[in-house]
Amino acid sequence: ADTWTFTAEGEDTLELPAGALPTVLFQRLPRRDYDQKAQVWLAPELDYLPVRIRITQANGDFAELNLRSRESLP
Repeated sequence: ADTWTFTAEGEDTLELPAGALPTVLFQRLPRRDYDQKAQVWLAPELDYLPVRIRITQANGDFAELNLRSRESLP
């Protein structure tokens, strides 16, 4: 296991399937050639719920998760 350190990169409004949300981006940059890059967008108005998560492999391939619905959220 390795410890991941994230840095706050700033604020942005994301257009998601659940609607437009103001977010704060946190990012973990690769430290070695084969490390993954990780990005997490948190929505302050939803108690800092992660609304987008993107993991990028060293070769550029990525997986992304996005909030699709806010039906049971405030």
